[in-house]
Amino acid sequence: MHTMFTYRNSFNEFFSSFFIAQISAAKMFTLKKFLWFMELESGVNLIGYCGIFMSLLLAIAFLLTSAFNIHEVLNYLSTRFAVHHNSDLPALQIFIIFVLVIAALLVNVYISISVIRGVQSQNHKLFKPYLGVELLFIFLIALEALTSLKLFYLLLTVINCYLWTCVYSLYESYKIDSKVKVRVSTINQIVIDN
Repeated sequence: MHTMFTYRNSFNEFFSSFFIAQISAAKMFTLKKFLWFMELESGVNLIGYCGIFMSLLLAIAFLLTSAFNIHEVLNYLSTRFAVHHNSDLPALQIFIIFVLVIAALLVNVYISISVIRGVQSQNHKLFKPYLGVELLFIFLIALEALTSLKLFYLLLTVINCYLWTCVYSLYESYKIDSKVKVRVSTINQIVIDN
């Protein structure tokens, strides 16, 4: 019995030290401030509100541009996406592109609202949609930066990487806090039961 108890304790100590090492390693790559002068919660909240504002602004601009300059939109689509507006399919192709752009903007509004709600409720799980979608967006921008070699896309990649790191830092902070709260409540429950 004594050897089993010792084995179980060493097993628990090993996994406890491994878990603590993971937490300290995660803290090493996180930020403490947003833009070096603002609290991280305030900065991530600002990221969420800016995401909503920019999405709505882009949606309005896209709708107005599509409505009033349809010939310029057709010319742009024909050069950018090889859409031939003399064939029978341009209306369907334009409609598909139009729906995809509006859907992308609506997804951006959703994930921005999710980030704001995550900050307000201090729930790390609400940051996951933003982290996933933004990571995909960063990958696509970086791919465009590598293929086009334009400074704008490189700068956009760096800015989005910084914003993603800020949200990830707050995600990790809230995640660790929730694990500590669970452990404290479990210990309190054990003490109350005994």
